[in-house]
Amino acid sequence: MASVGTNKRRRTISNTLTITDLPIGFLVDVSSYLSKPSRAIFAVSLSAPSSSWNKVDRHQQVQQSISDSSKAIIAASDWDTLDFVDIERNLAEKLSDDDLHSILISINATQNLRILKLTNCTNIIGHGLDPLRDVETLKLIDLSLVGKYESPETGSESMLLSQEVVPPILDTIRRTLNYIQFPYSWDNNSRQFRTRYSSESQMYIQFRARYGRDFMNVTPSVLGVIGM
Repeated sequence: MASVGTNKRRRTISNTLTITDLPIGFLVDVSSYLSKPSRAIFAVSLSAPSSSWNKVDRHQQVQQSISDSSKAIIAASDWDTLDFVDIERNLAEKLSDDDLHSILISINATQNLRILKLTNCTNIIGHGLDPLRDVETLKLIDLSLVGKYESPETGSESMLLSQEVVPPILDTIRRTLNYIQFPYSWDNNSRQFRTRYSSESQMYIQFRARYGRDFMNVTPSVLGVIGM
């Protein structure tokens, strides 16, 4: 009798439908009601856990491993702009570098993305930006971690964004970027921020010097907004 019960449970489990069994058109329609960041997160979840996306060195190989449902959801949207202000703050604050990495890969950011704003993504160190290396489409990146009309100091206290990790990535695309919004704390001269970031600030300072030289002919008013 025990073996019969086990077989019944196995049949029940094997016959259970999951979300991935739903028609692709239905999943695409449902995703259209989500904000863009949520749509991308949903697409990622239909393929593989975020932590597994950075295990493959070649982005093309990752693209080929994305499920048909995920590809359809991504293809149904325009990924010119990605701003995490469009999701709940508590969700944005929980996103990891693995999450950001998988999102950028899934939307094929190297060919589509022109504007990226990491609003409220205070848990990001910067490794998740790695898919943007050598990208030629990106024109604006906002690393201030705050939304429009918010105080630039808002995201500074809990921010993990690293001055050692981010500048080397930006350095590969600095000649294509028209605008960079740096975190308030990176340019703030108060004692608490100067002490906190003194060990890694040289990477950032050197990058800003190179970026400034690349845009010697840009008007001072434009150069003045790359830091808060």
